[in-house]
This record gives sequence, structure tokens and C-alpha cells, in this order.
Amino acid sequence: KGKKLNAFIAPMLAKETEDPFDDKDWLFEIKWDGYRAVTEKSKNNIALYSRNGITFEYTYPIVVEQLKLIDQNVVLDGEIVVLNDEGHPSFQFLQHYSENTDRPIQYHIFDLLSLNGHDTTGLTLVERKELLQKIIPENEVIKYSDHVFEKGKAFFKVSTDNNLEGILAKKINSKYYPGKRTAEWLKIKNHNT
Repeated sequence: KGKKLNAFIAPMLAKETEDPFDDKDWLFEIKWDGYRAVTEKSKNNIALYSRNGITFEYTYPIVVEQLKLIDQNVVLDGEIVVLNDEGHPSFQFLQHYSENTDRPIQYHIFDLLSLNGHDTTGLTLVERKELLQKIIPENEVIKYSDHVFEKGKAFFKVSTDNNLEGILAKKINSKYYPGKRTAEWLKIKNHNT
């Protein structure tokens, strides 16, 4: 079981909203049904932990191994999911991962808080994601969490058609505020699941 860290970075959180919307000042991402996970990577030292600072290194060693493929020293924000037979995230398999280690596990990374010692939280979301996309070596485990611009309604429909948990709407010029819940990030849930 993971232990609680004394010092850790709490991720930025989204407020909930009811309805999807279209807006050119926003982008939209899939809301993964998993565990939020922050990575602090310095050379081959990797801390991977929950939003409350509980370590994940021993729980998800495969993710830690794959994170070593990133060349830079980084602080990342993302979501760990475990897939079911249909290839959809299953929160149940994730909670009982020790009994389901044969299941595919993925770490969907959607934000970059620091790059080679430079704090990137003051950059806009789009700038952070552009930097992030360049440094993620995509493989079966580590995934860059992509987005669509403006078309939140259509994207929400695709997510519900695929029985996903919902979507996140994020202001494209939003900065990153660790530990804050903000209306610049909104979560829109699919209530049919």
C-alpha cells in the first residue's frame, strides 16, 4: 500500500457543470474514470502519487517504468486507468489492480507543471499542452491526453456514445493553480453510466 508523502503537489481541480457547450475560448478532453496522478520526475527518480499525496510507485510499477522513457525532468498531471474487455476504463479493475495486473493500464497525461526546472504553471493551457505533446513518448501505457477545440456538444455526444464518464472543458488560456478548484476547468458528467 502507498504511503502518504509529507510534501507533494496537489493538482488543480474542476468545478462541475450540467450541460456541454460550444465556445471557441475552450477546449475539451475526455474525463477518464481513474485515479488522478501527479508525476515528479528528476533523472530516473520518479515520484508518482495521488491527488492527496499517497504514493503509487508500488501499486503501478509499469507506469513508473514507462515514465523513465521521458528524457526531461518534469512535473506532470494525468489520470491512471485500467481497461476492461471493451477497452473502456473500469474503476473497479483499477481499485483491485493487484488482482488484475494482466489488464491494460494507461496513464493519460494532460498537463505539464514544470519542464527541466522551469515552472510552466504560468503559461496558458494551450502552451503547456504543446510542450507536453513534444516530450511524451507515446506507447501502450503512457498517453498524451488529446483535446478538441470549441465543439463541446459534439464531443460530449461521442463520449456518451462510447460510455465514457464524461468530458472536461478547459479555458484555453487558463493558467495552472495547484490545489485550487476553479471555474476555468469544468467537468461535465455522462449521467447514463
